Formats: sequence, C-alpha cells, structure tokens
Amino acid sequence: MLWDESSWEKPESRQLEDLGPTRSSKAARLTHIKPGYYSPPGAPIFVPGMQWLAILLVGRLVEQGPPLLAAQRWWTNRGPHTSFKRDEEGKLLVELAASWGRGVVHIFDQGFASTFWLGLVLAYALRFVLRWRKDYQLLDAAGNRRLTWKIAASANAAGRSVGCGMRAVPTGSWPPC
Repeated sequence: MLWDESSWEKPESRQLEDLGPTRSSKAARLTHIKPGYYSPPGAPIFVPGMQWLAILLVGRLVEQGPPLLAAQRWWTNRGPHTSFKRDEEGKLLVELAASWGRGVVHIFDQGFASTFWLGLVLAYALRFVLRWRKDYQLLDAAGNRRLTWKIAASANAAGRSVGCGMRAVPTGSWPPC
C-alpha cells in the first residue's frame, strides 16, 4: 500500500466555506529567480484549498493487475468540517489495519516520518517501509541519540541485524523479510 498526500489548490475560489490555507507549489515555482532579474523569494505563499490523502494498492506481479485506489480522504482546517492531518491519517491507518492486517506492506514517504507515525505502525504490528529524513535521529541499542543512517551503517559493518531481521551478507544481497 503506497501512501501519498498532497493538496488541492483553488487560488481563485473564495466562496467555498471549507477551503483552508494550502501552501501553493505553483506560486513557489513562479517566484524562482529568473536570469536577469533579482527578487529574492519571500515567505511561503498560501492559497485557498483542501488537503487529501490517497492509498494505492500495488501488487508485485503483473498478474495482480494495475494499481487500485484503496482509500482516499479529504480534510480541511477551516469551516464546519474542520479536521486535522494526523487525525485523518490515524483513522485511516486503523481502518486499513483492521481490514488488511499484516497481509500488505505499507510504504510511506518522508512526510510520515515522525514519532507519532512510527509509534502507530509499531503499535499495530504492521509491516512497513518508512523513508526517514536523513537529519532525524533515533536511539541506538545503547540509548544514545544518533543519525539513523549511522546506526544502520554501524550495524551493517558489524554484521548485526538491521530493520526486519536483515543482516549484511558477504554477497551484498539481503534475505527477504
């Protein structure tokens, strides 16, 4: 299951009551410095919009068919349908954990890298891959805060377990989880 989140920008709309502030990616692109002009980019530009979260079910084999939209949620932080990003993500994860259990592997991008999210997937004992930001730190086996890649590198060099029981092997390949 691939988790993806983004926003729906409606920069010209003012009448829809549920539209909340959304960071505009288009406006950010338009503020890049052009050759021959100098106007340093300012603060992020926000426009009216809504946030969304989609989960795609993807198989490893061609016989399993094309990707399917397993779930989708919209939310906003304004109006009568106010909600919060982590609430919507958490509710959806609980629903998917009840439906699929450990039968799928959840794949998350860096936007999900947080103590909250890591605690949630571990509490439900889900199989997952989380793309961790390189500047984030975790506690190593001795309880020291270290950059994640340094923990993995030292474990690989020593031949110790990394991730889901993986160990570095002389051939450079990894046994399956």
